[in-house]
Amino acid sequence: MYFELQQKKSEFFVNVGVPSDIRRGAVNSEFQFLDHKEERIEIEDSGGTEFPDLIIAENYVPMISNKLKRLFDCWGIDNLFYKKLILQMSEYDIQEHYWLALPPRIDCLDPEKSFDSEYSVCNKIIILPP
Repeated sequence: MYFELQQKKSEFFVNVGVPSDIRRGAVNSEFQFLDHKEERIEIEDSGGTEFPDLIIAENYVPMISNKLKRLFDCWGIDNLFYKKLILQMSEYDIQEHYWLALPPRIDCLDPEKSFDSEYSVCNKIIILPP
């Protein structure tokens, strides 16, 4: 069974920078450097103020909304490393709850079909064929 999720394109999506510990854990699958403690990340308004259900921060750090996390839980997706994140834009008094959702290291996402090069966001999840 597989799922294909699609997300609308928008030039108003937030631009999320990630702390170095999260970056290291995501890029190198070094989960030992990550904990499950909730973490706050301040977002600048340079990218917009819309919060999509899936954010691929800095082109490789997957973050999912609370709504998408609930769907993952209903679907029985339990093999991800989750860490609760609060994405906040203090300037606008906005806080959104997200989850860092790191899979075990596998290179299966088709980058050419999944990412919108103009906006640098993942708008489709397309898995490479085996």
